[in-house]
Amino acid sequence: GGKVELGRGRYLSGPLRLHGDMTLQLDAGAVLMALPAATPNVAAVLPLPGVPLGFLNCVGGDGLRLTGQGRLEGGAYPLLVCHRTGNIYLQDIELKAGSGDTAALTLRECHGVAFNNVQFQDFAPDRIELTGTTDLVVANGRLP
Repeated sequence: GGKVELGRGRYLSGPLRLHGDMTLQLDAGAVLMALPAATPNVAAVLPLPGVPLGFLNCVGGDGLRLTGQGRLEGGAYPLLVCHRTGNIYLQDIELKAGSGDTAALTLRECHGVAFNNVQFQDFAPDRIELTGTTDLVVANGRLP
């Protein structure tokens, strides 16, 4: 549980593991970008069996919040991968899908997912996977 807040600026990172009861806030002008997949030691977060490795990864837990007026960019990775996670809330944030053929947004067996005023950039319908996800709400915008 806790809050990580990024102020205005550009931040580069390898894949991150997020946990339940957590807020990741990107203030206006903050951009959190994935390092290229070929960067040495970038895959310090190992994927779980059967779950693809994304830029932001959450497996299990409850109460994940991504907020603020900043932008997330996944690069070559899927941007957000959640598996068996409950109460996922995204508000006022911009999501920019990266290159690649895999799903940019993967929500598997999640429940209680809300997108409020979320901007989706470079997303195509075939790059969103919602397998087994229930109770999904989109407000003040639309899912591609």
